[in-house]
Amino acid sequence: MSKRRGRPRQELIKPVQDDVSVKLETPSTGLPEASPRAPKIRQAGHYVEAKLKYNYPKKSPDQLNLFDTLSPELKGTVEKEGIRYEGIRPTPAQERIINAIFQLLGEKSENKNAKSEQFYKGNFESDLTVVYGNEPKVKPAVLRITWAELFKAYLNSDQYSGRDIADIRAEFHALSNKKYLFNYERTRFVPVGGKTEKRIDRITEAQSLFRVLHYDKDMTPEEDARIKQGDKTIALRKGELIIALNPLLTDQINSKWVEYPKDINRRTIIAAGGHPSYVTLAMNTLRDICISERSKGRTEFERNADRLPYMLMLDKYVKEGRKKLIKLNIEKAIQTCKNLNLLLEVVEAWGAEGQLKYVFKINPDFE
Repeated sequence: MSKRRGRPRQELIKPVQDDVSVKLETPSTGLPEASPRAPKIRQAGHYVEAKLKYNYPKKSPDQLNLFDTLSPELKGTVEKEGIRYEGIRPTPAQERIINAIFQLLGEKSENKNAKSEQFYKGNFESDLTVVYGNEPKVKPAVLRITWAELFKAYLNSDQYSGRDIADIRAEFHALSNKKYLFNYERTRFVPVGGKTEKRIDRITEAQSLFRVLHYDKDMTPEEDARIKQGDKTIALRKGELIIALNPLLTDQINSKWVEYPKDINRRTIIAAGGHPSYVTLAMNTLRDICISERSKGRTEFERNADRLPYMLMLDKYVKEGRKKLIKLNIEKAIQTCKNLNLLLEVVEAWGAEGQLKYVFKINPDFE
C-alpha cells in the first residue's frame, strides 16, 4: 500500500507482501479457473446497501439509533429473535446461498424488459402475498427450482459430493429461519395535478430473506413410503423447492441494482486462496463495497481508518481489543479484492480534520 502524504500515527493496515499474494489460477482443490467475462446477475440495490450497514459507536448517549425508534410490536420481534444489529450479515456460506438464489432468479425470470411486471419475479405463479412496510398485500418473487439447480449455482459446478449436499442444505435451512432487521428509504415519483412529484417510503422490517415450501412430484407409492421412513435420496432427486423471496431482494431492482459476475462465488473462493473456509465476512464485505462503488461509476472511494474495522464487520474484535487480528483480517480482505482484479491499490491519506483515511482504487476494467 502506497502513501499519498504524511505518515500515520498508528498504522492500521500494513502493506501486503507480494510473496503471500494468491493468483487467480486453478488451486489444488480442483476448482476450475473463473471466467474473466462471466455473465452478470442483478442484485437489488436496497439489499446490497442493507448488507453494507454497519454499527459505529454512538457519539453521545443521547444519540438515537434504529433500535430506539422501533414500534413496540417490531421491538418485540427483535427481542424474541435475538437480533442485535441493523442490516444483513450472512456467513460466507450463506452468502453463497443468496448469490445462488439471485443467479437462478435472473436465469428463470424475465430479465430483459425492465418495464415488465414479471421482471425478476421468478418462474412460479402464486397467490401468495406478504405484509411489507405499510403495504398489506405485496406479491413476492417466487422461484421453483430443484435441489440440483441450487447445488450447481452455489458451487458453479455440476460436480458435488454427499458432504457438499449436506452442508448446502444445512446452510439453506439455517438462512431461511434467520431474521434480520433492515431499514431503508425507497424513492418513487407520482403524478400530482399534471406534474410529477417525489415521494419517499421508509421500510423497516425484521424478517427472513425468504420462505421455503417443499414440493415432491411424481412419486410412486413405494417412494412415498420410503420418504416417510426417512429416505432423503428420493427428495433430492424428485423434490423441488418453491422459494418466496422477501421483497427486499427485488425491491426496485429495475431501477436500483448492483451487477455481480455470475460466478462470483467461485471467483471469491479462488481469490481467498482456493478453499471455501478461507473466505471471511470481511472479504465479502470489502468486495461488495468495491462492486457497489463501481456500479455508481466511481473508480475510487475513501474510508476513515477508525471506521474501517466496523465497516468490514470486525466490531467484535474491536470490542475485544484484538488489534493484530483486525489488521490481519483487513490485510486479507484487501489482498482478496486485489486477487479478484477488483482493487488496484490502497493509499494512505489525511483528512481535513487530520484523521487518517484510506483511498481504495478500483479497477475500472473489472468484469
